[in-house]
Parts: sequence; structure tokens; C-alpha cells
Amino acid sequence: MNHNSDEVEGFEEVLKNLSDFGNGYKRVEGRAVKAGATIVLERMKQEVPVSDINGESYVHIRDDLGMSGIRRVREGTAIVLVGPGKKTAWRAKFLEFGTIKMPPNAFISRASSLSRLLVKVAIMSELKKGLKLR
Repeated sequence: MNHNSDEVEGFEEVLKNLSDFGNGYKRVEGRAVKAGATIVLERMKQEVPVSDINGESYVHIRDDLGMSGIRRVREGTAIVLVGPGKKTAWRAKFLEFGTIKMPPNAFISRASSLSRLLVKVAIMSELKKGLKLR
């Protein structure tokens, strides 16, 4: 791996093999994207502030973070969405973007940025494993 940039060695080889793999690539691609999303999710759980409010009906944003199943967009590209669920998304946007009385605490953006290289490595690892490359 080249530590001077966000590039991961072997990327071109993996892309070539992926396109040669045929229809089975969707399964490999899905596993790779989920591996990357898992890293972002774990980092997001570390970055989100947790209030001291407790109660049976109160749900902390950290406890509501999750990821979607694999979705296909633009010409079949696999994606997985990571973030707060329906119970806390409305509160998470106040943290992420701030309010007139509160500065932003961009835990979602920060988690994405801080985990970028690890996500690339995880995706490459899964792709190489699925394509039986070294």
C-alpha cells in the first residue's frame, strides 16, 4: 500500500479482473461494499456524542446507527447507506449541521473522512478474496 496517497496498490488489476468475472461479480462487489460500510459504521459510533439523557423511551443516536442492505444505483453500482435510523435522524442533522444556538459537530462527515483509507483497503481485500487474487 502506498502511504503517501489514498491509492491502494493493485486497484487496476482488481478492476480488470472484476470486469472479466462476469455476473458473479455482483456478489463479490456486494460483500466488498458491506465490508467498507462496516468500517464507516464503527467509526461513526465512536465519533457521535452521547447525551447523558436516559429513559425507557429515549434512543441515543449511537444506538440507532446502522446500515442498509445492498442497493444498486447508476448502472448497477452497489452501495450501502450508513447513518442514523428513523428514530434519531431528525436529531442527528442538528448535530451534523449545527443550529443557531449550537455549532456543528459533523460526526457523520468526520467518520467518513477518517475511515476513507481503511474502507478502500477493506474493499480491495474483499474484492481480491472474491476474485481469488493475491
